[in-house]
Amino acid sequence: MAVNKKKRSLKWNMIVMLSVGWLLPLALTVFAMFYYISNNMERHLRENISVSEEKAVEICEMNFSNAMGASRNASYMNVIRDAYLDNKQSKENSEQQKKQLYNTVTGFLNDQYRYNTSFLTTMVYFNTDPDQVYYTYSNMKSGTFDRIRYFETNVKEEVQNAAAGLDTGILFLNVKGNLYMVRNMMTSTFHPFAVIVMELDPAAMFKSFESIMGFQRYEVYLDGKLIAGSGTGRQVSAEYGRIYRFGRKNSYLYDRIPLEGHDMEIKILLDTRSAMDEYNFTDVIVFFLLSMIPLIILVLWFFHREFTKPVTKLMHAAEEIEHGSLGISISQTGNSREFQYLGESFNHMSFELKRQFDTIYSEELALRDAKIKALQSQINPHFLNNTLEIINWEARMSGNEKAGGMIEALSTMLEATMDRRKLPYLPLAEELKYMDAYLYIVKCRFEDKLCIYRDIDDTLLQIKVPRLIIQPIVENAVEHGVDEDNQVIIYITIKLRDKDTMVIEVKNHGLLSPEDEKKICLLLSGETNKDEHSVNIGIRNVNQRLKMIYGPKCGLEIKAKEGYTVSTLTLLVNKHNKNQ
Repeated sequence: MAVNKKKRSLKWNMIVMLSVGWLLPLALTVFAMFYYISNNMERHLRENISVSEEKAVEICEMNFSNAMGASRNASYMNVIRDAYLDNKQSKENSEQQKKQLYNTVTGFLNDQYRYNTSFLTTMVYFNTDPDQVYYTYSNMKSGTFDRIRYFETNVKEEVQNAAAGLDTGILFLNVKGNLYMVRNMMTSTFHPFAVIVMELDPAAMFKSFESIMGFQRYEVYLDGKLIAGSGTGRQVSAEYGRIYRFGRKNSYLYDRIPLEGHDMEIKILLDTRSAMDEYNFTDVIVFFLLSMIPLIILVLWFFHREFTKPVTKLMHAAEEIEHGSLGISISQTGNSREFQYLGESFNHMSFELKRQFDTIYSEELALRDAKIKALQSQINPHFLNNTLEIINWEARMSGNEKAGGMIEALSTMLEATMDRRKLPYLPLAEELKYMDAYLYIVKCRFEDKLCIYRDIDDTLLQIKVPRLIIQPIVENAVEHGVDEDNQVIIYITIKLRDKDTMVIEVKNHGLLSPEDEKKICLLLSGETNKDEHSVNIGIRNVNQRLKMIYGPKCGLEIKAKEGYTVSTLTLLVNKHNKNQ
């Protein structure tokens, strides 16, 4: 007799079948989706933190560079230096003069730094009278007169000791949480005559750090010394670059960058635990299992719209910035407050980064133009004095036309040096006119013992060249080209090397000793000597101007060749003839 096995009811079979064939695969799918989404979300979160930290550090670096550049204005604009020298050279020392010096210095500080958001206070004192402090403080920030008093009482002595050995560098001091930037103000001979001290506003200098997700606090070190933050400890790296540490606890970002001769180390402490906890999906899994497929679809759609899409948009915008599209903005990222904040912070950071880059570029152009004009303003005072003595002697001894010719030549040279028309570039013919004026005067000195031979391509006479580049080289050839018979023979050649390059060659009979060649090498390298001859200054300036204008392949070269000393100027023909 057959025994009938006890069978389960249809209800339980359906439960088992649904559980094994549908509910279990659904649960595994949900868990798999959760695992994938969680990892992807965490990766996006870390990438977003890394990108925002990189841009925040760049903005901080630019803030410091701008502050350093602003401090240089006090030296470059010469207002304080001129007022100080005028007061120092005055034979009287009245209260009116002291008041005038005080008004000039404080007026300059107010104009330059009172409304600069990087500084709380700005102080200046002269080394000859360190007790008198000239100052200004920001009305836009928390700068007050109490900060000036605090500086005089607690900081000035430390600044004086540090500035004594500072030379032309910049020093940063952290005095009980107050950050000061110190630098010497120099005379034209690079002697310190005053010290400028600027109290930086940490809220402005390090504000970009607050845009980093999970930001808690920061620590900033300069040359190994703490200048901002709590200073709980730092990660030391032997090389420049970034170190990241992400986790549930003790997360931080470390960055080491060069800053105009200093090493800056930045440590950003993060609270990534709270950021990651916002996206814990443990409870959501149960809800998915209970709600079945409709809820899963709804959640996936919601997740895509509220997280993946906004993060992807932020990533694409960050990639655009990495490829040079500064100032790019993104539209609203999601409907949540957090992503709205991230989007607004990203747009603000992008616009601020573009503004900072534009500011630095404009400052570099202005500095380049100012340096070129400063180099062009050199002239040989000894030559002018000697010339005036010769003219005076000629005028007294005889009434010939020679004195008139020398006066006319001197007038031509003075016109060149004063540059009344403000033209940095002139036709070659006009540049040669200034050279001829100099040679006329020298001819009166050497008479028949001066011989000039020219080989000049007439088709180049209208090519525009920088002002006063040939006369200093010819003057050097005359000074050092006297042969054994007390004669001076100069060969001047101007030709095209190729269609884009013009070569001006000045050759004389002077011989170069090994000591002369060493001096020429130092001279053309740009090194200065406070006691060097003014002719040497003119040669160095010509070389520097040509390299700044045309690039490193152009400039001045002085070499011994076949018994002659040959000075060669190399210029680009088309550059300034197209632009002017």
